[in-house]
Amino acid sequence: MMRELEARATEAALAGKRVAWFAPTLEIAARSLDEILDHLRASQVVRIRRSTSPRVEVIGGGSIAFASTRNPDAERGRSYDVACIDRADLIDEGRKRSIRFTVMAGEVHERRVAA
Repeated sequence: MMRELEARATEAALAGKRVAWFAPTLEIAARSLDEILDHLRASQVVRIRRSTSPRVEVIGGGSIAFASTRNPDAERGRSYDVACIDRADLIDEGRKRSIRFTVMAGEVHERRVAA
């Protein structure tokens, strides 16, 4: 069964929304990327980019972009409909405010380490 934060990101992307996935490191984000890809395979992924900035694009125009919060420029100059913050308790409040700014009219979901 898919974890809640991954499910929210997947549902939003399948609904055509631009989703940003933030984690303290790309190694942490990679685990969620794999889980999301396992779920999306039946939904016809358009493109998968596994690079320094992983991204999944799905039919219908939705996407999930993965970024590390260690990179201070990760959220700058971008706009998303939904932001998912993994391991939110490991990310300082200033960075979380900056992430929230990228989704001014959208949704922000967080997961803590204990979740």
